[in-house]
Amino acid sequence: EIEIVDYGAGSKIFKSNKRKIADICKHNVKAAKYGQLLFRMTNYFQPGNILELGTCLGISTAYLHQGCRKANMTTIEGDPATAEFARKGFKLSRSKVDLRIGDFDKELPKVLNELDKVDFAFIDGNHQREATINYFNTLKSKADSNSVFVFDDINWPDGMKEAWSKIKSDESVSISIDLHFLGIVFFKDSVSKQDFVLKF
Repeated sequence: EIEIVDYGAGSKIFKSNKRKIADICKHNVKAAKYGQLLFRMTNYFQPGNILELGTCLGISTAYLHQGCRKANMTTIEGDPATAEFARKGFKLSRSKVDLRIGDFDKELPKVLNELDKVDFAFIDGNHQREATINYFNTLKSKADSNSVFVFDDINWPDGMKEAWSKIKSDESVSISIDLHFLGIVFFKDSVSKQDFVLKF
């Protein structure tokens, strides 16, 4: 059992900040097919820099990094207790992951100052409309035509649907794919704007 600090939208399941690791895993970790999709995407695109917002227990981080072991993998987690649990897992798997702990609003600019670009980003933290839009706007300053951004829980009520709608309609986005739980955007400048909704 650990006590967590939550900077985001809060939990719809947990009534207390004291939570068992097993319960966090049960309720917060996506089904394996989504982790496998993240693995296949980084394995296919072979990004130089991967950035994740929302490490939690480090399971998605592992899928992302195992897809492209040569990538510079950075992940940011707001809660120190879950971050330390994830760090132990990274050590066991001998994954070279740069884990930053702190509020995304403070840590993200620091990380971006160290990167020339963001090739692949997975945004899986906070889950509030304005915060998600702000992360997108901040991250896209480091995107190029080969960058891929993935957003989690795009169909949550209370603002995430609106955030996803605004992100996919942004003029810098050429292709968007709605997988219900995940949203994927591409910045290809050689294609006309297209939006897809797929059953996954």
